[in-house]
Amino acid sequence: MAGRAIYKVAVPVDELQKGMVMAQTFHIKNAEGVNLMFSWVGTRLSKRHIEVLRSYQVSELMIFTDVPPPKQPRSRDAVRSYAELMQELTAEKKKTQSKNVSSIPMVEPVVPNNLRDEAIEGIKNLFTSTRESVESGRSLVTAYQHIKKLDGVVYSLVHSILFNSKECVHLSNLKSYDEYTYHHSLSVAVLSVAIGQALGLDSKELKNLCRCAILHDIGKVLMPIELITKPGRLNKDEFELIKTHAKEGGHYLKTGTIGNMDLWLGVMYHHEHVDGTGYPRQLKNNEIPLFSRIIAVADVYDAVTSFRPYRSPMIPGDALEMIMSQAGTAYDYDVVNALNQKLELYPINTIVSLSNKRAGIVVDNSNAKRPIIHMLDNGEVVDLSALNNLNLIIIKID
Repeated sequence: MAGRAIYKVAVPVDELQKGMVMAQTFHIKNAEGVNLMFSWVGTRLSKRHIEVLRSYQVSELMIFTDVPPPKQPRSRDAVRSYAELMQELTAEKKKTQSKNVSSIPMVEPVVPNNLRDEAIEGIKNLFTSTRESVESGRSLVTAYQHIKKLDGVVYSLVHSILFNSKECVHLSNLKSYDEYTYHHSLSVAVLSVAIGQALGLDSKELKNLCRCAILHDIGKVLMPIELITKPGRLNKDEFELIKTHAKEGGHYLKTGTIGNMDLWLGVMYHHEHVDGTGYPRQLKNNEIPLFSRIIAVADVYDAVTSFRPYRSPMIPGDALEMIMSQAGTAYDYDVVNALNQKLELYPINTIVSLSNKRAGIVVDNSNAKRPIIHMLDNGEVVDLSALNNLNLIIIKID
C-alpha cells in the first residue's frame, strides 16, 4: 500500500460493501436523540455495520479507496500518500479521544489485507493446479512450482506475526463465506504460527510450520470433488473416505519430494488425538509430531468458528472453551494453553449480539472473554465482567 495514493470518497450506504474502510469517525442518533459513537475512522466494515447504518437511514459514508473517483482533482487536498494518511489518522484519533472516552481505536489486522489477498491467491493456485495434475495424471512439477512461490508468502506471514505490535492474534479479516478451503488454510497457518511462537519455536521452525499448516488439507484434492463441495453433512461412508485425506496428503508430498520429513508427517498426522482416538494411526501424546499437534488445535478452532452451509459458526469464546475441555484427551495441553495465550477472541470494533437481544461494539477487550461493549441503542457502556452483568453472554458476532 505504501506509495499509492489514498482518496476519501462519499459512498451511498446502499453501495457499501463488506471490507471497505471508513474514512470518518461516525456518530448516529437513537430514537431519543442521544448522540452515539458508531465507529472510529479506519474501521473495516462488516455486514452488520452496513445493516446498522441502513436501519438508522444513513445516506452515505466516507470511505478510503486507492481508486480515484471520476474527475477527481489530484491536489494535496484530495490525495494523500499512505504515510501522510496514517499521520492524519493518528492525529485525529488523539484529538477525538481527548473529547470522547468511548472513542474506538483503529485496529490493524494481524495479516495486512494485501498479504492476505496474495496468500489466498497463492493457496488457490496451489490447490487448483494440484487437482488438475492429479486428474490429468501429470507430474508434480506444477504443484511444486506453486509451493515454491508460496515461500515468499510464508516468510511475510511469519514476519507479520512475529513483529506485530500486539501480543494476540485474531482472524477477523481472514474469514470468508466463499472459497472456504483457501481461507481456512490461511487462518490455520496464522493460528499455528502464533501458537508456535508462544511455544518458543524459532523463526526457521515457524516458517516450516507455516508451510505445513498451509498444506495440511492438500490431501483433499485427492478426494472426489463432489464430497469436498457437498453442502450438507457427510454420511458414514463418505466421512470414512474423507478421513483418508490426511494420510494421502502426506504421501503425496513425500512422493513428490515436496518439503521435508517434518512437513510430510505434520500433514499426515494432524487428525491424531493425544489419547489415541484419532486417525490414521491412533498415535498418542508425543508420538504425534509437534507440527501435527499444533495444526490440530488451529484446524478445529477455525473450522468451528467458520460458517458452513449445514451449521452456524460458534462464537470464539465457546469454541475456545470447547477446545480447552478436550485438552489432554483430543488435544495437547501445552498447545491448547498456547492458543489461549495468543488468541484475541473479540477484537475491538467487533459488533456483537448479547443474550438480552441488544447489540453493541467491543471497545475494550482487556478481559479477553468478558469485554466492554458500547451499546448501539442508547450508548450505554456495558462491562461484561461486572458482577451485575455476569448473566449476559455474547451469542453472536455480526
